[in-house]
Amino acid sequence: MRTCVERHLPVHVFGPTGGRRTMICGYHPRDPYAVRLTFPDGAPDGGVTWLIARDLLAAGLAGPAGNGAVRIRPWPNGRLRLAFRGTDGTRATVLAPTAPLTEFLTATHTLVPPGTEPTHQPAPDNAAPLFPGPHPPLTTDHP
Repeated sequence: MRTCVERHLPVHVFGPTGGRRTMICGYHPRDPYAVRLTFPDGAPDGGVTWLIARDLLAAGLAGPAGNGAVRIRPWPNGRLRLAFRGTDGTRATVLAPTAPLTEFLTATHTLVPPGTEPTHQPAPDNAAPLFPGPHPPLTTDHP
């Protein structure tokens, strides 16, 4: 059984470091709501990675989606347009082939069907540090 999904796609990047690049799409059930889009640059840190909602990618394949730092929409000739805006104001637009992105998304849905994401998130081993201090006992009349 698969434990993650990863695809390497040829893309065209328009921006400060534009040109033909590879975009690595990654998905792991430990973070079931997100996909990672990585643009390797040969540097030791592995390049630039954007973490986006899996639902945003699905919506962007169907029509215009996103209204913040990431906007996605279908583009002519079987491509998808992804527009990124960094916190420093840097902008980049990526054109990616739609068919492999659809196949990637389908594979993530096979691994973790939509609606079952909460069952795939690990619970903390010890939640006590998250809630320090004394706590009153819970009662049945507690709202």
